[in-house]
Amino acid sequence: GAMGSSEAQTTDSDDVIVPPMSQKYPKADSEKMCIEIVSLAFYPEAEVMSDENIKQVYVEYKFYDLPLSETETPVSLRKPRAGEEIHFHFSKVIDLDPQEQQGRRRFLFDMLNGQDPDQGHLKFTVVSDPLDEEKKECEEVGYAYLQLWQILESGRDILEQELDIVSPEDLATPIGRLKVSLQAAAVLHAIYKEMTEDLFS
Repeated sequence: GAMGSSEAQTTDSDDVIVPPMSQKYPKADSEKMCIEIVSLAFYPEAEVMSDENIKQVYVEYKFYDLPLSETETPVSLRKPRAGEEIHFHFSKVIDLDPQEQQGRRRFLFDMLNGQDPDQGHLKFTVVSDPLDEEKKECEEVGYAYLQLWQILESGRDILEQELDIVSPEDLATPIGRLKVSLQAAAVLHAIYKEMTEDLFS
């Protein structure tokens, strides 16, 4: 009857109102990770501070198949002055659904399992964004490395951890600090368990 169909439609239309990004069941922590680029400071004596060409900076990282447009801070900020911290507060939730995102999960597993010392971390790049875009290229001014293994080992997420920023020319000398947060303990544990079971089963 007409009553029945209108009832059916109300439940349908309820579904329609749900914004496309959200799901009925929010993802479990073991199916996603959240990376936040919090803030950045340079040491007063670092060359980057006296470099006139570097006026504003942004931060990016590479993650498997994600386009850089999704993993770079949406804004560039004025280069911090001595003793100053600039705040990005750029968060990104990365979907690591076990069915749909096997590639990303494998990428993280390879990072955790990496025999190669360059593999075990997520690398953040600080980039100088030229104000006068026609004349100058974006230039990488520093790198910061976040060890994923320590999160897996401690089982704890990282909250506003300060990472050394090193210069591309001299990876031994810190030129500043990048503060990041990473909620990934649950998903790294799940991935590691799942993949190592595959190896030994």
